[in-house]
Order: sequence, then C-alpha cells, then structure tokens
Amino acid sequence: MRLGRPRHGTVVAYLALFAALGGTSYAAATLPRNSVDTRQLVNDSVTRAKLAPNSVTSAAVRNGSLTANDFRKGSLPAGPAGPAGPAGPAGPSGPPGPGAAIAFGNVGSNGAVNPTNSSGLSTANIVHNVQGVYCLNGLSPAPRNVQVTAQDSFNGAVIGMATLGVGNGCPVGTQVSIIMLQTVTGAAVNNGFFVSID
Repeated sequence: MRLGRPRHGTVVAYLALFAALGGTSYAAATLPRNSVDTRQLVNDSVTRAKLAPNSVTSAAVRNGSLTANDFRKGSLPAGPAGPAGPAGPAGPSGPPGPGAAIAFGNVGSNGAVNPTNSSGLSTANIVHNVQGVYCLNGLSPAPRNVQVTAQDSFNGAVIGMATLGVGNGCPVGTQVSIIMLQTVTGAAVNNGFFVSID
C-alpha cells in the first residue's frame, strides 16, 4: 500500500498538537530553579485573572512566609486565651436601691455618732440644742423613712419618736426629727438611740 504525501495543513495540525501537549513539560523542564518569585506574582487583577484556582498550593509556599492577614477572616483557628489583665480601679458607688439604708448609726445622748456602728451618718449631721431633741440634716438622697430605737440608760424606760421633716425644737432644713421621752413622765430626756434611715 502506498502512503500519500501528507498535506501541509495536516503537518501544521500535528505540530500544534505536539506543542500543546509538550509545551508545559518543556517549560517545567527548562525553567531554572526558584525562577518564579513575587516579581512574577504581582498583586493585581490581571495576574490573578491568569492564575488558575488553587494554582499556588502549600507545597509552593515557604513555611513561615505568610501572616494572618494573608488568610480569609475566620479560616485560622483561634489561639489560646491570654492571661487575665490586672483589675481596673473600682467605680463610684451607685445610688442606693429601693429599701436600701441611706444611713444608720448609734447616736449618743450628747448627739455624738459612734463611727464604729454607723454608716452614712456622722456627728456633723446632728444638731442637739434642745433637751431630748436630735435634728438630722445633710443626708443624701432625701430620707423617705426612719426608724429609731432608744438605747438602754439610767433614765428608766425611754421611747424614741422620729418624724420626717422639721419637728419641735429643730431648725428649718431638718430632714429627720427625733425626740426621746420617758414613758412614765412623758418628759424629754437626753438618751442615746439607734437610727436607720432609708
């Protein structure tokens, strides 16, 4: 059987097929080692369009050469929690809540406040110019309720009575008026007491 002479178009087609199949292998075999670096992988849209998806793999990236900014947000696992920081300064005290005491304390018969058993109340808050009468002022916020209990003394049975506002013998501006009375005679008497104000 006699073969015919190949046509020019057939020869060109075979050469194109050979180039397509062997071009990649030729390039890989002839490129020098480490010849592709960041100068070839320019950070622009044109170069990215030419790169096939996933064309740069882990094996092609030098260990330790990337930073967290090179990865998609959330793709890296979170590191361990760091140590707790130092405690900040204490904030200011808030206002007392409903039912919380504004002040409480132990007041002596002379109107002096015992600081060991008191809070929010000092001798400066007490005016005691009349026998058996104790006038409280300078309390914040304004008192809404008051309770008083007479302290045992040598005056016999004594009862304490407290009212909000100015009572008998107290100056204008008094917030709480307290009077101590002997139960037998009804006379006002200097006597210590415990008071709670809210």
